[in-house]
Amino acid sequence: MKKLLMVAMLSLTSIAAPVSNSVITQAKKAVDKTAKAYFGPKVYVYYSKSSAEDKEVFFNVLWTEETADVYYDEGEQIYVPVKTECEQEMVYLVDSQKVLLTQNAYCY
Repeated sequence: MKKLLMVAMLSLTSIAAPVSNSVITQAKKAVDKTAKAYFGPKVYVYYSKSSAEDKEVFFNVLWTEETADVYYDEGEQIYVPVKTECEQEMVYLVDSQKVLLTQNAYCY
């Protein structure tokens, strides 16, 4: 019984081992490249978490969008610059080495 318990504990610890720093670094580079392709060169990528099976590494991507709001004053168009902060969660799949978007981006 003791041996069975030891084997079960060893199995659990090997399954729950955290993702190595080298995998996180590799994943961050891949996510950074993908995020820049989607959202432009001025993005900030930071590590969020890894899945329980350590097959997925999650990152949050932040960027700023600059647009203009238009209103009229006595018939004249007035443009007001508007900066919006946006965030997108992305996941790096360790086995296939692919980067996926996990949700719709939201801006505030």
